[in-house]
Amino acid sequence: MAITADVLNKDSLLVAKEQILKHFGRIDFLINDAGGNHPDAITEKEYYEENSTGLSFFDLQENGFSDVFSLNFTGTFLACQVFGEVLLQAENPAIIGNYCSGDYSFACFKESGFANTSLIEKI
Repeated sequence: MAITADVLNKDSLLVAKEQILKHFGRIDFLINDAGGNHPDAITEKEYYEENSTGLSFFDLQENGFSDVFSLNFTGTFLACQVFGEVLLQAENPAIIGNYCSGDYSFACFKESGFANTSLIEKI
């Protein structure tokens, strides 16, 4: 069984949840594996060097950062919100995250902390 969903579209996640419940009857775990980067959120050099050429942190546009944050944090938030109530009815619920590193590690750090906290608060 394959299900496609857009983690930034709550209605899409709700449809996916209903398809899973119809087929399996329950949800035992949630895998948060959607994420990525955006070309407008990447610097040309990994470290800032004064008088260097190319895009630095100070040249990045807010829209690129916002896209990365939305995909990596808001997507996790929506998935936890949509699947959370059903997930917590499981005997041993789990959230599994493929959290990232690199150019967008800030958004991923927030994502992992949110997902871990959302389950821990209930347990």
